[in-house]
Amino acid sequence: MLLYLRYLNNNERKNGEENPIGLILCSEGNTEHIEYLMLEDSNIKVAQFYTQLPDKTVLSE
Repeated sequence: MLLYLRYLNNNERKNGEENPIGLILCSEGNTEHIEYLMLEDSNIKVAQFYTQLPDKTVLSE
């Protein structure tokens, strides 16, 4: 993804646009893998999504 983001930044970004970001959606988080990738130093972000609606208590928290 980093290669693709760099390509976009160098070849497709228009004047006035911010740097592109990449978003990786995961159905289950493996924080150990994410920590080793050191994504906080790049424009790549990781987010967890739910494949089913969580319990009401989880949502209220």
